[in-house]
Parts: sequence; C-alpha cells; structure tokens
Amino acid sequence: MEDYWFLDEQASALAYKYYDVSAEKRVLVRVNVPCNYLRPLVLKAFANHTRYWDIMTLEDDPRTPHLLWDEYENLDWKNILQGQVVANSYCVRKGLSRKAQLSMFLSKYIRKRPDCLLSKALPTTIVVDLWDAFDNSLAELGISFRNRLESCLWEVKQLFEDKKTTATWIMKPSASNKGAEVNVFDTYAKFKSIITEWTDIREWVVQSYVERPLLLRKRKFHVRVYVVAVGCLQVYVYQNVLLLTSLDAYNPTDTDNKLSHITNTFQQQDHPNFVEADCVLLLEDMETILAEDRGISAAAAKDITSKMMADIGAITGEVFDAYRGEFSVFQPLPNCFEVYGVDFLIDEDFQVWLLEVNPGPDFKQTGQRLQPLIQTLVEGMVDIVTDQFFTAVPDAAKKYPAFEKVYDDKWGASASMTFRED
Repeated sequence: MEDYWFLDEQASALAYKYYDVSAEKRVLVRVNVPCNYLRPLVLKAFANHTRYWDIMTLEDDPRTPHLLWDEYENLDWKNILQGQVVANSYCVRKGLSRKAQLSMFLSKYIRKRPDCLLSKALPTTIVVDLWDAFDNSLAELGISFRNRLESCLWEVKQLFEDKKTTATWIMKPSASNKGAEVNVFDTYAKFKSIITEWTDIREWVVQSYVERPLLLRKRKFHVRVYVVAVGCLQVYVYQNVLLLTSLDAYNPTDTDNKLSHITNTFQQQDHPNFVEADCVLLLEDMETILAEDRGISAAAAKDITSKMMADIGAITGEVFDAYRGEFSVFQPLPNCFEVYGVDFLIDEDFQVWLLEVNPGPDFKQTGQRLQPLIQTLVEGMVDIVTDQFFTAVPDAAKKYPAFEKVYDDKWGASASMTFRED
C-alpha cells in the first residue's frame, strides 16, 4: 500500500492551523542530538525559552511530540510528511547538498537571469560523471576502460590543451563534506591520477580556483555562514559568521600542500600545529587584521565587512530562489525548518564567491572558545520556530537579533508537490 502526502494551498493552510498551540498548552519537543557539542546547546535553548517547552528525554515517553529535533536519518518521516509534527530538517534537499546538482541548478538560474549577483559569485564549474567509465555494458561492447575513462574526462583535458599558461583548479567529490578528498591541481596528469586513485567516487566537480584570495595574516580563509530556512519558505542569515583559515601560509605555487589551500577545520584539527584561536576567527577579527595589514581606518574596514555581509545575504537569497519549482531536488515543507552551513570565499577585490551548501553542518568546527556563538544561533532558531509554528498569528514583520531575513516567498500557495513512500 502506498502512502501519499500532498502539499497544495489547502494542505499548507491546514498544516499551519494544526500548529496553532494556545499559550496555556504544553508544547512538547523531543531532542535527540547525538553531537555532544550541539546537544546541550539545543536543550538549554528550549529550557530557557520564554514559551514553556516540555522537553521529552525518556525513550518510552508515550506522549506525541509537537516538534522533533534529531538527525536526518532518525526522524519520523511518515508523521512529518503527513503534517503531524514539526521537524528540524527538510526531506528532499539533495539539490543543495550535492555539489554537482548545486552547480547545475544555479547555472540554470543564472542563464535566465544573467545580471543577478549570483552570476558573478559562482566559479566556473565542470561536473565530471564517471558512471560510464565503470559501466560493464560498455565493456561488453569492447570499449576499453581507458577509453571510457578518457571520454568522461575529456572536458577537463581540454582545459590544458594548447595552453601556454596553465590555470589552477580545485576538485571535490560531489557528495562529500568536511573537506574530504578535496585537491588542488594545475596539470591534467595530476587530476587524472587523483581520479584513478579514488575509484569509488563516481561524481566530481572541478572549479576554477580563486587564485587571488583575500589573506588574513598571510593565510587563506573561507567564511562559514549559518543559514536557517523555515517553512516554505523564509530564509535567515545568521550574522555572526566564522572565518576558517588555512593552517599554513598561502603558497599559490605549491598545489600539493593542502594545509596551505584547504581551509576546513576538520582537516586541520589533529595536526600538532593547529591552534583554534588562530584558525577560527570572527568578523571583528577580520576588521582588525585588515586595519593592521593594510593601514586602513577602522571605519573603512567596517565598510568592507558590511558590504561583504550584504552580498552574502543577497547571494544566499538567490541560491534559494533558484530552486523555486525544482521540487525533485528541493522541497521545503510548511512544517519543517533546517540550518545550513554555507561557505563563501572572498578575493583580493572583496568579491564574494559561493563555494558550497552543507545541510547538517558540523558545529564542532566553531570550537570551544566560540561555542557561545552557536548557543545564540540555536536560541534564535528556537525563537523563529516558536513564532512561526506555535503562535496563532505569526508576526511577519518581526525581526530577530543577529538574523537577517534574505528571502520570503510563499511557495506552498502555488506549489504542487507529492511525497511517496513505497
């Protein structure tokens, strides 16, 4: 028997009506966050909220929760998709999480809107699909593995043919995170050797490398921005961003030194030279370093970071707008919310480049020193969720400290989405 859950204008209205919980009613939340870094922050946010939340901690508690906060794989999707409970994740968001699909759908959006800000923020990207190289049916036709592989790699090979100067590129597995298997290369031979080493990876993205990144104390860095999507669909950018730096000084000629090029804290934390306070910085640290290194005034440094954050907000809004109607890869549900870690790079001209979008971000990258930043993030999320799902008449104009709303559109009023459970 197949179960279906439909989202149309009527279903959307019913879903919101269901969560109209009166002020006197106890609101039940089940929190099951395996991460030891995040779990106490979530529990504290609910326990200290002005609205009374009853936190369910016993596994055999017979009560039905109004809200679930859990890992994606553990969520009760049947009741979520039937609109019976609020949850901290969307069911379908592979269009954002998989780098190849992110590139394809954003490129599609840019072709329709060539003057959008996103058009200047997306590095040139090639998707390398290796499925044909490992297709046994092609082998049975007598096509050698070497020829099949070369056919899959021809677009990257063309980048290095008949070129007097070779550019630098960066390659990433489409479905990985935490900087896993990310490599920088400037020759086709190195690219091919990496591809043949990781034979279990079937899809890669190859992007032009931003060769003039803005440096902080001679180190490359990227900006980790936490983005909260609510219902279908409001999007908020948390203004307390992180600057995650490389461990070694930036050396553009040494593409083999990952500690010079890769800025993911997860890849550095076990290195003996890793110092959290040096590698995980804040926006105000950037302003101080810019003033010191460039001899500019504090006001000028503040203008730079303010413009950067404005661009990040606008680009983030366009990223989500690019998926309007693309329900096969991103389906925002009226009874769900989710936090993403969105990564950006800033170049020497202070241009903002979008790198990737990560559902279920690793909050441990923030470290112990800056853990209060994540506490403020979670408390703000609980405020937003309480207002949007458990208030009779949500205040659309309400503002939340440290959050900037960058997108607000009612997808559910015109959408036609179907969920199917076989």
